[in-house]
Amino acid sequence: MKNVKYPLKLKFIFLIATLATFIISITSLTYLMRETTLVTENNDRSSRLLMMTLARTFTELIIQQVYDEIISFEKHLAESGDNIVEISVFNNKWQYVAHYNRTGKNKLGDYLDETVIEKYKNINETVKTGNSGTDFVEYATPISIYSTKFGFLTITFSLARFKSEQAQSIEWITITAVIAILASILFSVTLSNIITKDLKNLTMGIQKVADGELNYRLSINSNDEFGLLANQFNEMAQGLLEKKLMSRFVSESVTDMVKTGGELSAAPGEERLVSILFADIRNFTSISEKCLPEEVVSMLNDYFERMTNIIKNNGGVVDKFIGDAIMAVFYPDNELEHEIRAVTAAMQMTEELQNYNNLRSSKNQFTVNIGIGINTGRVVAGTVGAKSGRLDYTVIGDAVNVASRLEGVSKLGKYSKIVVSAETMKAAESVFDFEKMSVTEVKGKQSQLEIFEVIKLKELDRIAENLNSENEMTRLMSVKLLGLSKNAKYCEKIAPLLKDNLPQIRIEAQFAIKNLVKQGETIMKYLREILDIETDPKILATLIAEAGISGNDDDRRALIKFLDHENYRVQANTIEAISLMNDRSVILIILKNRLSDPNNRSRANAAIRYYQLGEPDGLKTLINMCRDTSRHLMRASGAYGIGEATSREYSRSVFENISRLGDRIIDEHRLKLIDEARVTLEQLLGDPDLMVRINAASALGRMGNPLSIEALVIKYKTLQAGDSLIPHIISALKHLTSSHIFKMIEKNFAAKS
Repeated sequence: MKNVKYPLKLKFIFLIATLATFIISITSLTYLMRETTLVTENNDRSSRLLMMTLARTFTELIIQQVYDEIISFEKHLAESGDNIVEISVFNNKWQYVAHYNRTGKNKLGDYLDETVIEKYKNINETVKTGNSGTDFVEYATPISIYSTKFGFLTITFSLARFKSEQAQSIEWITITAVIAILASILFSVTLSNIITKDLKNLTMGIQKVADGELNYRLSINSNDEFGLLANQFNEMAQGLLEKKLMSRFVSESVTDMVKTGGELSAAPGEERLVSILFADIRNFTSISEKCLPEEVVSMLNDYFERMTNIIKNNGGVVDKFIGDAIMAVFYPDNELEHEIRAVTAAMQMTEELQNYNNLRSSKNQFTVNIGIGINTGRVVAGTVGAKSGRLDYTVIGDAVNVASRLEGVSKLGKYSKIVVSAETMKAAESVFDFEKMSVTEVKGKQSQLEIFEVIKLKELDRIAENLNSENEMTRLMSVKLLGLSKNAKYCEKIAPLLKDNLPQIRIEAQFAIKNLVKQGETIMKYLREILDIETDPKILATLIAEAGISGNDDDRRALIKFLDHENYRVQANTIEAISLMNDRSVILIILKNRLSDPNNRSRANAAIRYYQLGEPDGLKTLINMCRDTSRHLMRASGAYGIGEATSREYSRSVFENISRLGDRIIDEHRLKLIDEARVTLEQLLGDPDLMVRINAASALGRMGNPLSIEALVIKYKTLQAGDSLIPHIISALKHLTSSHIFKMIEKNFAAKS
């Protein structure tokens, strides 16, 4: 997600703080000016009143020339306070008849200077004659009866007290303003936190949904626009989750058309030249009869996941799954011929199947083989189905039927078991070597067909030269093709592409090296350095998974640093990789420390593996996760984990670990814990979150305990037709009941589904 240069929180703080500072500053300045004006006016009024009072008092005394009383009075007046600096009384000849100066000499008997007389002689009322410096102010008034002047009075006042009071006022107002501004800043921070907290949660939710975590929900309970937005977000995420769940039952062609805004019901048939690939598992019926249903389903899910990824990486589209078979279509594009992409995908599928079988063999699990048929021809691509019912976007035509028949013939192959038509061979013979097969008749075809089996790649050195091409698609296809060469000498040339700028090329380079070298230590020679410099989380997670499988205990121990990686997929793969260590004591220590991991996926993975190693605390952790009332993701992962850890296929490994450690296989405490897990899952069938309910129902099916049938049926009865939980409850009931009992249940409630 793009970084925000100017977060909304800082904008809120700046805006509110600036506004508050402006208002407080203006208010404080206005108050200070008003206070200064009031004090000044009050001082002026008091001074004028004093001058008028003294003038009236001194009038009779100056007429009678009783100057001693005037001197005594003015001295008493001046010394009674500290704001009068000087008092002067003049007779009508401008002679000092009374004078008091707090700091200077007494001028009694002196005459006033002519320049000063000019200043005073025209004054007929009490006036402020101006400042005598910055710290003093002088007032003057005539001593008269009516218009006859008998003398003159001046008083100089000190402004020290006024300025002191003014300074105190400024200090008080400043302190108050600073406190108010700080309070406003604190308020703005608090308010912005309140506002942006919900916004931050909403942004994080949008990012998580964008990253594919569609089961993420917001817990904003405010009764405002944010609360309304959170509810709408949760409804949107729920809708996306349901659509995603349903999209897995729809072909990629349909979902691609929906994404691009296509109208399925109106999509006309279109004739196109394509390559069709059919892949089928050999002897699947006998495998299903010999193995437990959950083991078969688990294998199919892993198999389909691996094969689908290869088909997508080569620009193909999985059209449909037909039981254990895969039908894929390769449409023309501007990069590489669809015939070459189809054959490349087929070769990679056989290589990946070999790796998958090696992994299953190491776990004492059954292995499978496949045959692949590819045909190139013209088909009609379009929407088929009922307008008011189910629709499917697929390809139909004779070319599709031929591809299916070629897959059936592939069992007769001697090399790769990949059989192609002449049309496909002609387009791909510049890259692959083919051998014509003796089979000429294909079931369902009256005319004879030329069919060929893929042997190997050709002109490998020329392909290797393209590894340095500036064109990304050329480098990508070259890596894919060399990965199928079975020639380990090309590893050194492919290795630099593990650092390519294009993530897809780095993935393919890893895949190619894995195919070319079979020894784990040789693979790790290339992966060790890349693990420390890879930055793409998806690629890093893949590298870690491969290091866990191919590396030794030292390699797996070196992965511990990724346990705290910020990407949850990396964390989860690291836990799985480390759990493959041979040193059981080290594994248990690491896993135990992760049983309290804040991330639901990492905690669940650790708990699953911890329990599979025979430790009951792993299952306890999963049960406690299911009881986390504040986090639905934790409950969903806990429910999934219980299903994974207690499934019948993994129960064997748990009891094998117990037996190897010398404990009793029948452990009463462990059985009670498993039953507690079952009851917990049954309670989660009523959880408010859909993903939690789905995971709980699926987990109950995997546990295989018939005691859960009642809870599932009761929940089934409460559901409305079309509820997304219905297919998962039906699937669980299929695992828990016999076919006869399930048919009875299905008959009673079939209307809902």
